[in-house]
Amino acid sequence: DNHKNDVRERPQHMQKTKNDDKARSSAMENNCSIVKENEEVRNLKKELLEKEIEIESLKHFIGTFKTTANEKNSDERPININDWCTVDVCKWFVALDLSCYIALVVENKIDGLLLQSLSNQDWEVLGIN
Repeated sequence: DNHKNDVRERPQHMQKTKNDDKARSSAMENNCSIVKENEEVRNLKKELLEKEIEIESLKHFIGTFKTTANEKNSDERPININDWCTVDVCKWFVALDLSCYIALVVENKIDGLLLQSLSNQDWEVLGIN
């Protein structure tokens, strides 16, 4: 009788082992998934930090520019528009009372040559109508 019980218990024990293996395998897959998600989150946080630094840099530039633009003779630019740098384009925007678009000018690095080549569609894409 004891021998019969042992035989019956073995398959159950083996079944538990298979279930344990499935559970371990599932846990490992979950851990791999979590590790991948954590890596993705770290990468996104890094990208976010880089963008925040870029935004702060632009804010600083714009703040400095606005201060400079208020100084005497700040609207002076090279006569030839081909020689204008992004700051000169910003000064022109300020002179036209369009300082709200300075961030777009800076972000897109619009200098005198690029300014002349922008089409109506380009202006619309930039959000300047």
